[in-house]
Amino acid sequence: PLMMETKYWFVLKSSVFVWIKKDACFFYDSEAFQGCHYRLETQEVRDFVLRIADVDNLYALPLTTEEVEKDNVKPLVNQLVQMDMACLVDSARVTGRPVQLPPILNLQVDVRRLQEGGKTDMTIGENVLKNLQSLTFVWNDGIDSAWYEKVIRLLDALKGHSLLEIVILGSTPDMPWEDAFTALLKKMSCVKRVVLDLDATTTESVKQLKSMNLPHTLFDINVDPHASRTAMEACISEANGVDLKFNLRIFGADDIVWAENLATRLNQVECRISPTYNGRNLDFFEQYVYVDEEDILASHQTKQNIFAHQALNTNDFGRLTIQSDGSVHANVHQAPIGSIDEDIRSLVYKEMSEGSSWLCLRDMQPCSDCVFQWLCPSPSDYELEIGKPNLCHVK
Repeated sequence: PLMMETKYWFVLKSSVFVWIKKDACFFYDSEAFQGCHYRLETQEVRDFVLRIADVDNLYALPLTTEEVEKDNVKPLVNQLVQMDMACLVDSARVTGRPVQLPPILNLQVDVRRLQEGGKTDMTIGENVLKNLQSLTFVWNDGIDSAWYEKVIRLLDALKGHSLLEIVILGSTPDMPWEDAFTALLKKMSCVKRVVLDLDATTTESVKQLKSMNLPHTLFDINVDPHASRTAMEACISEANGVDLKFNLRIFGADDIVWAENLATRLNQVECRISPTYNGRNLDFFEQYVYVDEEDILASHQTKQNIFAHQALNTNDFGRLTIQSDGSVHANVHQAPIGSIDEDIRSLVYKEMSEGSSWLCLRDMQPCSDCVFQWLCPSPSDYELEIGKPNLCHVK
């Protein structure tokens, strides 16, 4: 039989992701933030989508006039062209195959190098510390001079590295701040974020910490519903000149009005409304925190965001927490990955090569069967607290 002459190239834009799950597919344009959901009801449509998704075809398929007009394929081709995710190019107008680069992540280059390279000097050397971005110290009555010595040694090892922030949880006015620790913090250019719960001593804590003159300090103050306005206003006036933010914790629908009104009244201070799980308010989360398809698309995920979701956990990556007993966690809901007595580089290496937090992705069911798998944010503490792998109404 005579070969039919190719009339068109069907070309998909390089900003478009194609995800296929069972009998459904989803085309998502990471520049226009729009999506096209399509059922793979016939073998012809499935074959067409598999061919366009095949990296080797570089997002360009030759189509004859007859194929373009096929009842099965035509609606999908028309829809993608109308949504400006693809175009039909007359083959007479181009020489050779149009080439588009599909959005593909060079997946976890660093992680693979770590896993395959063994503990060479290069992998476990200074290089690995570039992945550490945030250190949290949890303070309580258990800290003593021996703990401080270890913390100072740890921070000394990080001098000159690109640590973005140091977080201090649980400081109270009677906490002993060691001079050597304060002196070291003053030399560090990263942000020092002090997280406090609003109570009778908070203003005194703010005053004490402010008097230390640590550069780049900011206060995060957790506020429970219907807390004392007077205490909040006292914190604001005491923090005068230092960044201060209120986390307004909400546990139920009734708290939303309280939080919104308070945020409006305190308009000179940044307020963040934080839904908080207490083991008894799952229905509140299902109604107000869980997402559906519309919410997912409205989140406007860029190509970079999607790549990040495919490679690492954007909530946990780069964060370590050091408890007052010296244990070190990559996520406080998980078992410790080691102790403060160990070399910080080997702890970072361990979490990057075999850990369960920094690289925790949406690769478990039901997310792994869902076309929105990589549009959703990384698994968070909410999933761990609620004990459910997905917080959505899609599956």
